[in-house]
Amino acid sequence: MRTKEQPNESAHPIRGGDSPATRSPEDLFAVMTETVATMVSRDLDHAGKTGGSTMESITDTAEQAFHGALDVGGDVGLAAKGVLVGVVRGSRVTGDAALQMADRVCRTLIRRTASAGAEVGLAATGLVQGALVAAKDLGLDSATAASVTAHAAGEAAEEFGADVVREVRVSLAGTIDGLNVLIKEPLQKRSP
Repeated sequence: MRTKEQPNESAHPIRGGDSPATRSPEDLFAVMTETVATMVSRDLDHAGKTGGSTMESITDTAEQAFHGALDVGGDVGLAAKGVLVGVVRGSRVTGDAALQMADRVCRTLIRRTASAGAEVGLAATGLVQGALVAAKDLGLDSATAASVTAHAAGEAAEEFGADVVREVRVSLAGTIDGLNVLIKEPLQKRSP
């Protein structure tokens, strides 16, 4: 029998608790960030003991958390932002490794968002905002972090067609959190 002090290990940390509609945006971001950071840290510890792939484990965790937030009607942008920041904090990586991780997580979440028919532009904006928070946490160049994330979003969007690419580009045009985001032209698919 589980007591009040013992958490339900099988409960999904994002799906459980209050409805997203009853939480403030700051609360949703904080819960998402903390939950993902804890899950990533735990998964990395487990992968280290078993010799598993850490990057695959991290992206799986990010995708599960994001999926949980989408399932309960959470804000797509806040969820993406919280997942990215949580992954970087939980993984404890720095420098170029943090930028590579942000790139991979961004691609995964853009694909998940597009596949779910959710608002890809909001996800892309949230991911860039998350990259800016993570860059500040790690002392990285904000413009570089935003550019890497925006470029990854654009490339991942290419897989879903011109309309999705346009949605990402429009959402990232202009200033995000005081920074003019420079997005490179999405790369053209190469013929085999």
